[in-house]
Amino acid sequence: MERFQCVQQMREQQRQNAKAEAMLDANLDALGVDITNSGDMAEKLDVLKEAYEREWRAEKKRLKEERQQMLDEITLENKTLKAENRDLARQVANEQRRADRAEYSQIVQEREIMEWEAENNVAKVDLDACKNCGMCEKECPTGAIVNYRKKKKPARKAAEAKPAAAEAKSAQA
Repeated sequence: MERFQCVQQMREQQRQNAKAEAMLDANLDALGVDITNSGDMAEKLDVLKEAYEREWRAEKKRLKEERQQMLDEITLENKTLKAENRDLARQVANEQRRADRAEYSQIVQEREIMEWEAENNVAKVDLDACKNCGMCEKECPTGAIVNYRKKKKPARKAAEAKPAAAEAKSAQA
């Protein structure tokens, strides 16, 4: 009985070896390796190992080159973006200087206008304080305000006059 079990184990081992060798031959064939001159399984394994190592080295080299190309593209893009950023910063600074000069010029002009108005006694009406009474026209020492009552807010007077006229008509009726 022991002999029978040993023979069965040996046959099973031979089937597994044949299956492994068939898989090995298929892998070698897929890699394009000529296996007609190959001897035993160990030699075929060495050939397969060498083929895999060649493929691995080629893939590693390709990936390194691809990585370097990507790094070069990123470096170039980074330089381009930095240059654009510097240009934009320079443009913003120039526009800020122009705006500052314009604001200063406006302040100077406003100050000159106020000085001229003060020197030439230019009359001004404070519209927030105005009650549309015409008193400023009477009190103006230079006579610069003329017919101010007629010019100021005629729509408001007309709007006030309509309800008054309506009240007068209803009182008459």
